[in-house]
Amino acid sequence: MRVLALGVAALLPVAAQAQVGPDIERAIIQGNQIDQALQQGPAREAVRDGDGQAIDGEAGIYVLKVNEIFFIGGSAGLGYSSNPVRTADRLGDSFSFQAAATAGMRTKLGGRVDLGVNATVSGVEFFEGFAPSARNASSSVSLGTAIKGTPLYVSIAGFGGFNFDKSFGNGVAFYGGSATLSSGFGIGKRTVVQPSLGLTRQWSGISENNSTSLGAGLNIVHALSERVSVQGDVRVSRVWFDNFYEDVTLTRRRDWSYGVGLTTNYRLSPVANISLGAAYDKRDSSFFLSVYDNFDAALVLSGSIRF
Repeated sequence: MRVLALGVAALLPVAAQAQVGPDIERAIIQGNQIDQALQQGPAREAVRDGDGQAIDGEAGIYVLKVNEIFFIGGSAGLGYSSNPVRTADRLGDSFSFQAAATAGMRTKLGGRVDLGVNATVSGVEFFEGFAPSARNASSSVSLGTAIKGTPLYVSIAGFGGFNFDKSFGNGVAFYGGSATLSSGFGIGKRTVVQPSLGLTRQWSGISENNSTSLGAGLNIVHALSERVSVQGDVRVSRVWFDNFYEDVTLTRRRDWSYGVGLTTNYRLSPVANISLGAAYDKRDSSFFLSVYDNFDAALVLSGSIRF
């Protein structure tokens, strides 16, 4: 599970502000914050049978017992980012404190269709003043099912929420939908491999951030023991913006994003987990101020209960 800081913000230097103006600066800030918030969706989880063996699992979709439909959870931890502003203007690194609370339900409809409903409030507090802290409130609804006779799983989801500053002010709304095709197969008794391909359409309160993205990923989970697992992931995406100030920048914004991550998870109890993770992300963009690379790391304690 990738566990990273949830919000980022950018304060461009005076020269850059003179070139592009404050409206573009604000769009870059909010666009980065929303992208990070969306990455903090329901964590990928393996559902286990009575012997503790992983039997199924999908990002945001779970196969549950009838009496375990609802859940509540939370997390808190310390993070580090080498480029918390996530722009070409690297203003320095920063440690942070992050926390989240979530609640929802996951169940099956008609014995075939998985239903997930989730609501989350989260935030990040950067230690350095140049990386303004952020708060986020979001919710999602997802439906998914296995394609009969194949190893494939298809899901659709709708999401929406608000991104705020540290005082829950200056909120910017975002919403959209996604469709994902994925699969999962085991290698031996301890390793699960999960490739995926997804299409996402997103709208924002800042219309310049309206975009369509296509992404592919590969997630590998290996159990070292009954309590310890290691998870790695590789991902790439292409983003097309509808109109990112093209009358000012004189170019159509198109982004390529790449990332790799590695996390070690230790299950403290049936309801608590501690994880240590690191990830590297890089973005190439036709808009020069949005090009960046960044290294993230975090130590997070999380827990959840089902009822």
